[in-house]
Amino acid sequence: MLEWLKRHAWKACSRLKRLTGSNPVLSAVFRNIFCAMILKFEEMGKTLLPQFKGGKKELAANMFFDGTNRIFKGCLCPGASIGVHTHDDSCEVIFIISGKGILHEAADVEKVGVMHSMLVSQGDCLYCPKGSSHSLENPSDAQSDLVFHAVVAKQ
Repeated sequence: MLEWLKRHAWKACSRLKRLTGSNPVLSAVFRNIFCAMILKFEEMGKTLLPQFKGGKKELAANMFFDGTNRIFKGCLCPGASIGVHTHDDSCEVIFIISGKGILHEAADVEKVGVMHSMLVSQGDCLYCPKGSSHSLENPSDAQSDLVFHAVVAKQ
């Protein structure tokens, strides 16, 4: 599965030219550090993940995975959710592109069962640090899909 994801995700990426500047020493350092890509989610295959992390319905995702980190465009239809999960060795950043939803997060790291809920909408950026637990839901009475970009980075 990992090889398939790498093979297909790289086709939807475009590497940018490396940066060079007027300082040869710094340029050499940055040349070895920066290797940016443009991810074209529309060109990646869409994966349907039923009851993702124990949630309701399914998560539709165009996902890039480099073997360590995940970057994806996700879509939850009305009534769909991503179940409660904990980021034991990663953090997650979610940027809401369109729609409205509900973020459920553990009110206390020690008490995962006690959840705090807040409304999220277009333009919101959510940060879920390492060790935190959360879920994301598009309420069943919603009028539109909840579309978002997410980055799950190992730490």
